[in-house]
Amino acid sequence: MIALDTYFTSLSNGMPVDIKVQGPGAVKAFEEGKANYFMKRGQLNFSCATCHVAYAGKYLRAQIISPLLGQSAHYPTYRAAWGAVNTFEKRFQGCDKKVGAMPQKLESVNYRNLEYFMSYISNGIKINVPGYRP
Repeated sequence: MIALDTYFTSLSNGMPVDIKVQGPGAVKAFEEGKANYFMKRGQLNFSCATCHVAYAGKYLRAQIISPLLGQSAHYPTYRAAWGAVNTFEKRFQGCDKKVGAMPQKLESVNYRNLEYFMSYISNGIKINVPGYRP
């Protein structure tokens, strides 16, 4: 599935992200994703925003923290640490583990809504898949 996701998303390379939030279901998913992004969790009591807004561009564990803006435009992405291409949701699981939170299952409603919110924030950024991260 990851190979298919990468292939089909790469067909849009160079096109801007253009996510719409229309209709009650979309608004609900967007708001839940936004709430998830700013919700603190885990033993470190971090939210996604703790790193990717407050500390974007700074070093953490010898890596530069990426900003919220544009992250979704590069997934699926190849991460050297994984040695493979993987999905945004797999990255969410890794972040949850690092802050001491229980990772959710891939394709969970919370991860799906989080990805929807983050994709909307990246509107206008050109898609470039697969991305690369160390």
